[in-house]
Amino acid sequence: MCPQLSSPSNGRVVYYTLDTDFPPFELTSTATYECTSGYGLTPSGVDPVRMCQSDTDSLNGVWTGQALACSGISTYNFKSHSDACHLYRNLRLFLMKLS
Repeated sequence: MCPQLSSPSNGRVVYYTLDTDFPPFELTSTATYECTSGYGLTPSGVDPVRMCQSDTDSLNGVWTGQALACSGISTYNFKSHSDACHLYRNLRLFLMKLS
């Protein structure tokens, strides 16, 4: 059996389990990290799904993977519409040179 995971700030952990009486969670239960809108999982590139599996050192279960956090997604705020257009033109020219 695995304990309940802590939900990240600005996010949650969604569980899938066959057991209707949880926590604790049965082996093979899964936990998936999700972030609210405007936030992304960190560190990036890490699988957001963890599975409850048996621990060779005890009768308890352990979650695979690592705990994730939710961080604000950075966006660039253009000062004007012309700034955005200028960036777009430069990006298009750069991509055309690559092809």
